[in-house]
Order: sequence, then structure tokens, then C-alpha cells
Amino acid sequence: MTSIEFLPREDRHDYYEVIDLIADAVLGDPEKINFMEEFLPITNRIRDPKDLRFSNYLHSNYKLLWAIRYNDEIVGFIGIDDYRHFNNAIGFGINVNFAKKGIVSAAWQLAKSFEKISYPLYAGTSQRNTPANKFLEKNGFILESEFDFEGEPSYKYVIHSNK
Repeated sequence: MTSIEFLPREDRHDYYEVIDLIADAVLGDPEKINFMEEFLPITNRIRDPKDLRFSNYLHSNYKLLWAIRYNDEIVGFIGIDDYRHFNNAIGFGINVNFAKKGIVSAAWQLAKSFEKISYPLYAGTSQRNTPANKFLEKNGFILESEFDFEGEPSYKYVIHSNK
């Protein structure tokens, strides 16, 4: 069963252990790292030590952040933040062993009505990232445009409401 845990930005210092578990779940070993970074431009990949740097990023960046749990195990995250290429954008990641099972979609169904999410909400992903593109389209995001992200042909998606 999929569940989510909201990690309020103002209280993230109380969630260090949970955030470290997210970082370990998605970047804790070479197989996980390869899965998470497969579709990222080299210039956008996390420097070593990846899990520690990603944990620090999660602690200090996303304006909205949820831990994704599957059968009580932390397996990923959903976050919303402002990025240099567009504002109010969703980001997500999942442990390779739990990918392509509908877990992120189930988590998004729980998170999308959260009152602090403002719409429209954007997403950018590599055109090669078929799983992310399928997730976005399945969950109501509409392909808005194509763009180049640091040499990587990418798609920009938008969703206008939580309906």
C-alpha cells in the first residue's frame, strides 16, 4: 500500500532521518544512481557523495516535499519547487526496485489536492525518459512544448488543476 508523508519546509530539521532515507532509497548505491541519473544531462547530475548531497538538497530546497512509502518503507519522493528553467515544477524519484509499479502515481493521487499546491504546475523531463513521460501523461499533465535542457531534448508539461 502506498502512503505519503508531508515534510513541511519550516520543520524539515525534524525530518533529517526521513530525508536521509529518501536519499538512500533513490541514490544509495550504483544501481539506484544509474537509474535516477540515466536521463539527466551530465552537467545536471549530482556530484559525489551523491546520497549526502541529495539529502542536503532535499533539506533545503523543495518548497513542498513528500516522502513516498510503500508498505511502510520509504521508496521515493515528490517535490515541488521553482527551477531556473521554469517555476512551480514537480520533481519525483523512486527506488529502482519499486519503479514502474504505479507507486508514484498512487502517491501523486494522494498529494495533488494538498491545499498549498498552486496551479498551474509544470514538469520538465527528457524526451528519452519514457517512464516519467508516461507518469505525467497518465496523471493529467499536458505536453506544452519541447525544449533543450543543457543539450538534452526535453518536454515541458503543465497541469492546470488537481482535477
